[in-house]
Amino acid sequence: MAGSSSHVGSFAREHGRTRPAVAHGRLPAGGMATRLRASRQAAGKGAEMKDREADIVQGPSDSGRRAVLRRRVRVLLVLVVFGLLVSGVTAFPIRHEMELLMGWLGVPPDASHEQYSGILGWLVRVHNGLRDMYDEFPWIAYGTDWLAFAHVLLAVLFVGAAVDPVRNIWVIRFGLIACAGVIPLALICGPIRGIPFYWRLIDCAFGVAAFVPLFLAHRFTTQLAVLQNASDRTGEK
Repeated sequence: MAGSSSHVGSFAREHGRTRPAVAHGRLPAGGMATRLRASRQAAGKGAEMKDREADIVQGPSDSGRRAVLRRRVRVLLVLVVFGLLVSGVTAFPIRHEMELLMGWLGVPPDASHEQYSGILGWLVRVHNGLRDMYDEFPWIAYGTDWLAFAHVLLAVLFVGAAVDPVRNIWVIRFGLIACAGVIPLALICGPIRGIPFYWRLIDCAFGVAAFVPLFLAHRFTTQLAVLQNASDRTGEK
């Protein structure tokens, strides 16, 4: 009995020491070291990624980068505003402008477009058509007046985008869509209205010329938005 009881006691003592280790989820020394190394590596990678993001988004020159991007956007949008204003204002006195152009080209006021060829013949035909329209049907020019007014309104719209490009980035996107729409409009409606092919290409060139500064402005504005959002998260003024 004494031998049995001592055997039972030694068994209980042995398993009493090992069961708490299993119950508490302890691992052998080798497994614990592996987990520690893995966790340290994961923490190191996370810190490295945060450092990279900080280098890209923030940094000591963050305010200066935002100022540079904002200035670039405003310069590009001012070019667009200037182009829209010129296009709009010059659409009001279109007849007088064509008369000045004919005089500069040395074309007599009563010349016929059949006397000329190429683009000069087309310009003479446009001049004669405007002259007859203004003399007989001046109210048709009311449509070009509204066209000019629309260009001026669009210019005002882009002024708002220049003041706050991040908040009004939708205006820049609207401009990109409008520029892309110039090409199908010119290629589809041009033949219907009897516009020569080379003049349709000139109209398309206006859309391409405005698309370039708007595309760059949109690119800089998205970069500015990233920097500004990062600044707001960190509480930087």
